[in-house]
Amino acid sequence: MQKMEIHSRRSTLLHFLGLAVWSQGPKLSAQNVLSPQIRSRRFTVPLSDSEGRIASRYPALSSYFLEEIGNGVQIPMAVVPGGSFFMGSNAPAIPLAPIEQPIHKVSVRSFAIGVFPVTRAQWAQVSTFPKVSISLHQNVVAPSLSDQVPIDVVFWDEAQEFCSRLQRATGRAYRLPTEAEWEYSCRAGTETNYHFGQVISLDLANYNDGFVRPLNLTPVGSKNAPNRFGLHDMHGNVLEWCSDRSHDTYVGAPADGSSWNTDGDSSFHPSRGGMFVWNVGSARSAARMKGYVEVSFSGQGLRLALDLPFSNDFMDPKVASNGLRNSASSIAGQASPGQIVSIYGANLGDVESTRVIFDGNPVPLLFVSQNQINAVVPYEVANKAETQVIVEGRGQSSAPVTIAVVVANPGLFTADGSGTGQCAAINQDGNSNSTATPAPSGSLVTLFATGEGQTIPPGVTGLVVGSTPPMPSLPVKLFIGGINADLNSVGGVPGYVAGLLQIIARVPERLSAGPQPVVLRIGDANSQEGVFISVG
Repeated sequence: MQKMEIHSRRSTLLHFLGLAVWSQGPKLSAQNVLSPQIRSRRFTVPLSDSEGRIASRYPALSSYFLEEIGNGVQIPMAVVPGGSFFMGSNAPAIPLAPIEQPIHKVSVRSFAIGVFPVTRAQWAQVSTFPKVSISLHQNVVAPSLSDQVPIDVVFWDEAQEFCSRLQRATGRAYRLPTEAEWEYSCRAGTETNYHFGQVISLDLANYNDGFVRPLNLTPVGSKNAPNRFGLHDMHGNVLEWCSDRSHDTYVGAPADGSSWNTDGDSSFHPSRGGMFVWNVGSARSAARMKGYVEVSFSGQGLRLALDLPFSNDFMDPKVASNGLRNSASSIAGQASPGQIVSIYGANLGDVESTRVIFDGNPVPLLFVSQNQINAVVPYEVANKAETQVIVEGRGQSSAPVTIAVVVANPGLFTADGSGTGQCAAINQDGNSNSTATPAPSGSLVTLFATGEGQTIPPGVTGLVVGSTPPMPSLPVKLFIGGINADLNSVGGVPGYVAGLLQIIARVPERLSAGPQPVVLRIGDANSQEGVFISVG
């Protein structure tokens, strides 16, 4: 009974403070609608520095399945979440830039795409399947190469034949990706030249750098440079056919990610991603190359795509710009150890699958919906200059967001959750403070805040406060009407998660009736302006 009472009080107070408890969203139902087993995998995504070298990596989560095609050969297919992006570029230094213009917004439904370009082993196995229209060429080029290098010298008709044979063998409608799907998948939410940054190097991709220039195909995935969707070799190694007809610009391009097969030239189709004998410009995410259907060469390959029946349910989680805010003040840009934060964005997830990761470690969640998550910053960020935040939901992680860490970042909770106006305060008689029920001068009033920073004893992430509440390690002052109010007690709230701060103070005697501004100072940091309590 005591446990239920604590939970009830906790829910009531969190609702009072605008921190509503658990809200459930739609679930990903892949297991019920897609026969291959959907799996999740964790990996790290590289980011490049100004010289194209790997500067750092961040953890990511993505979904995939394995298509078994016989003889021990598998085709890993990544589940790409749906979303919107800006396709194309305005790169004035690129001679072919007009073909990449105008930049336009495209919305893409969730689909599956090959984790790697099609390999020699996969090509050889599918070559044994019954012919649909034409024969597939054998691995006659560079026979000493590993079976795990991409197949190349692939003609357009051969790419179609490969897909058709696979369709018959598996019962699933494998196809080539559309050009919009390819660029969306390659970018994985980025707007830089390459999915790992502005600059490329041989550490991250296989292309012709003009110096080292190994000019050899490399085994798929050997660079260990996946993007956030778990896709390898999107830059360099082999060009990859897309299903659209070729067009000289993006004028009139579809905005829904579909294959653009009106107008254009049916004798040519786009090839994307660059290849091992071409330079850096051709390997950019936005670079477009025309491929003639009757010509192929070493370096021309393909990557598979597949429509998914749950495409409307699986969307890319995105944290909005300045979307990580102090839950009390609603001010963005920084956080302190133990602070309760609100994360705003889109497709953020549901109760069962969502996690928020700070520097690789999951943190306690107080509220989850599609557009908002309330979480607790781990105390482990103390003494760091910044922290990296990632949201995971339904098998996909968001792009990382970096936020500054400060010693204290106090915010007072307000009655309407906006961060300004009437303070969320309780009078000594138990009534909520308001203009109708003001706090008498000289009486006690209870306020709630977050962002006090480290505590005594040291804060424990996710701890539910017991009978001896932790206290802020920094000095605390509360000003009511500009007067330093006497503090009765300051500390955590028993029965609630560490990071929620309760301040009980006496309303100064000489204050006049009406709204009086309230400011909480912890160390050298002040709470937000524009908050008041009502004094009677």
